[in-house]
Amino acid sequence: MITKMQQYLNSTRCRRQMLLSHFEGHEVTHVGGTDICCDNCRKRLKRAKNVLKAGSSQNSLDDKKDFTEEAKLLFAVIEYTNGSFGLSVPILILRGSSSQRMSERMKNCPQYGMGKHKSDNWWKAFGRLLMCEKYLVEKKTGSGNFFSVVDMSDKSKRWFAETKQIPNKAEPFILEMNAELLALEETKAPAILKQSTSPPVRKVLSAAFKDARGELSEGSVEKLDEETSSLDDKAADPQEEILKGELYKKLMALRNKMADQDGLAPYMVFSNKNLLDMVVYRPSSLKSLSQIEGITAARISKFGQAMIDVITSFCKENALKEDVFPPKEGTRKLSPTTEAGLRALTPTVQETYRLYAIEKRSLPAAAKIRGMTEETLITHLAQAIKVGLPVDLDGLSVTQDIIDVITKVILSPPINSDVSRLSPIKQLCPPYIEFKHIKIVIALLQSKFGVDEIPVPSKESSVNEKSPSEAKQGVNNSPEDKEKVPFPKRKDSASIPNGFESSNVKRMKT
Repeated sequence: MITKMQQYLNSTRCRRQMLLSHFEGHEVTHVGGTDICCDNCRKRLKRAKNVLKAGSSQNSLDDKKDFTEEAKLLFAVIEYTNGSFGLSVPILILRGSSSQRMSERMKNCPQYGMGKHKSDNWWKAFGRLLMCEKYLVEKKTGSGNFFSVVDMSDKSKRWFAETKQIPNKAEPFILEMNAELLALEETKAPAILKQSTSPPVRKVLSAAFKDARGELSEGSVEKLDEETSSLDDKAADPQEEILKGELYKKLMALRNKMADQDGLAPYMVFSNKNLLDMVVYRPSSLKSLSQIEGITAARISKFGQAMIDVITSFCKENALKEDVFPPKEGTRKLSPTTEAGLRALTPTVQETYRLYAIEKRSLPAAAKIRGMTEETLITHLAQAIKVGLPVDLDGLSVTQDIIDVITKVILSPPINSDVSRLSPIKQLCPPYIEFKHIKIVIALLQSKFGVDEIPVPSKESSVNEKSPSEAKQGVNNSPEDKEKVPFPKRKDSASIPNGFESSNVKRMKT
């Protein structure tokens, strides 16, 4: 009963549906979905409104998610450690921690560091969800059962064994996100902006930057193919956006009606993301419907034709174009490296990157689709560059000359590799250099050379303040000064050759 109460409190489902289903003994779906129902329904409606306003097809409103890769990672680590610890140790292993708690055996775990694309809080929330769903069990151990460890249940052991025997055919690990996970997944503020409560720091490019003299050779700055669709620069039609909203309502009503007739939960017919994709792509046949990601052949066979009839009829009445699928180049399979880089980004940054770099939308077109300013999208793309993702610099008006000018300013006094603030750099650059150029070049440099964070001294110690270069070189440093530098010099700095050859500006390999 305690577990059920935890599920109820943390669930993102309609609370009235959950209560009625529990006491009536069967799934109840005829209630909910209004702003006077419960807190979860109000939140869902608000998210739906925001997604439609942005005209996005990538943001999912379905609270169920495929956690297959994350579950495999966590289960593998728990199996490796024989279920001898709580959640904290497996999470430290997944995040590649250098904590003193990490033994050599733990660091030799095959999954060591493979979960660093998710935050510590995310893994803890995921672990708690698995315990509520009885995939993980907590056991008392030690003298007097004073300590607790977390181990895999029989349920998770069966699923994990299946994934190892038939990797490509194992059942997807789909769970309903709880409120804690959903809040983390939908966080809009980039991680770097969440440091406002932390002590102020100076961000200084690592010593490797000075060793390489900050040179970004022209040959090393390759651009992605410029294969932009003719639709890229097409302005969004306000009337079409209104019609999309009307079509979405019709499809949702039909989906809910079919679910009630078959006694199914609505998501078991089509998820909200499926409906959004139908609105955006407007398939005219079952074959076209099968091109939409995440819709199984069984669902298409059973429910697809009814949806197609509504879509084609609506498009004919309102003169809307059907089968508006992106070019095949934009939907190509991504390399494992690119997929890993995407997982390190927040959902809103992922959406921007997919539009610009994968679907090859122009920056103005992507901004209109997202309902954001171009400056915001530039910030998103800079974050993508920092994690090593390829970005077309030509589309951002970042030329080799601009790269060279900004790099020279950053390397020279009085900046001395300090990239904490953009304004001092901008003041030393020619008038044609814009803030967006500086953001992108700093991202390129950080991706290649890394960045050290040096705490800003208090007012009392400002008299004895040393420049970042002095702090890094250890000139007249006292023991206290040495303790203020949290990151050591990169081990590979001596081996970095002159010239910028980072993968984040090379051609995307598929």
